[in-house]
Amino acid sequence: MIIGAFAVVYFVWGSTYLANAWAVRSIPPFLLAGLRFFFAGLLMLLVGLALKQAKVTARQWRNAFIAGFLLFVVGNGALVWSLQYIDSG
Repeated sequence: MIIGAFAVVYFVWGSTYLANAWAVRSIPPFLLAGLRFFFAGLLMLLVGLALKQAKVTARQWRNAFIAGFLLFVVGNGALVWSLQYIDSG
């Protein structure tokens, strides 16, 4: 079971870079990264609303925005931008 779980993670995580490299050929890199995380965030919001999770405070929104900017805009944005110039594999 553990080996199967690692195999799934290995395949999904590894194929992400290949998919990004293909997508960046026709979609601007920052739009690609933004759309990917917009839809992921929307899905998480809908799940949270459906499960009636606790309300988020203003401080939590601020911290989430800072972390999201650093992780996704800087980190992932640089990754998809670089895929225009280098191979994914």
